[in-house]
Amino acid sequence: MLVEQRVEITAGERVLVVGEPGVGKTLLFRALAGLWSWGAGRIVRRSSEEMLYMARTPYIPPGTLRELLAYPSDAGRFSESAYTKALTRLGLQRFVAVLDDPLPRGEGRLSEEEQQGLAFARAVLRAPQWLLIDDLFGGLEPETQQRLMQVLAQELPHTGVIHVGRTAARSELFTRVLHLVEDPTSRPLPRDQSSSQAPAVPA
Repeated sequence: MLVEQRVEITAGERVLVVGEPGVGKTLLFRALAGLWSWGAGRIVRRSSEEMLYMARTPYIPPGTLRELLAYPSDAGRFSESAYTKALTRLGLQRFVAVLDDPLPRGEGRLSEEEQQGLAFARAVLRAPQWLLIDDLFGGLEPETQQRLMQVLAQELPHTGVIHVGRTAARSELFTRVLHLVEDPTSRPLPRDQSSSQAPAVPA
């Protein structure tokens, strides 16, 4: 089996990264997102290219739905029709009328499916150069998977997608599949030395 020590993903490419449980898929996602500073190696990307990160459970900060969809930009950057299109495309048109209402918390909080839909609506609104997804497709119903795949293919044709997760994710969207494997020569770093081996992640 050929093991690549260096992987390059080009703009607009759709890549599925899979691996056995425990091989470090979540750690790879965190490293790509700049949230994991331990380990060895380098991750390089152009600072001018926007990358949106989609965790399995999206973070919903306090504020209005309009602010959530626009973040980190000012909500006034996008037109009313752009918000409407993004929500409607994800089947969330019921939220158009409450764009400026505070997001519900506590017992009235959004369901997990609604949170995931809003995360994709945010991607449609912002149309970033890159979308990094953490094991999201594998846990969805086939019909939901298919709908989201269609949204990515039709609404974000030029957005590069990196999905780190299980092989259960539908493969029609992806142009390449990478298999993450554990390096048999690697050894765990002592806790007090791990930070000295931090990967460089230019923003």
